[in-house]
Amino acid sequence: MGSSRRGWLCAKGHILQGIATEAIIPAIAVRRIFDEGSRFSHQLYDGFHRFSASLAIGFTHIPVEPGI
Repeated sequence: MGSSRRGWLCAKGHILQGIATEAIIPAIAVRRIFDEGSRFSHQLYDGFHRFSASLAIGFTHIPVEPGI
């Protein structure tokens, strides 16, 4: 995860508990897709569980860290 570990206050594997207790959780990491045929502009490459948990509890926004 590299620099996205900065601010990691909840134990790995306890994403929902971290969200519930308002712990600082690192941003998800995405990278730009340069395929004009793709319907997406970015690809998630780190933070799938953080992304999924955020969607499950109804977040409409999530911090993103640009990647490669």
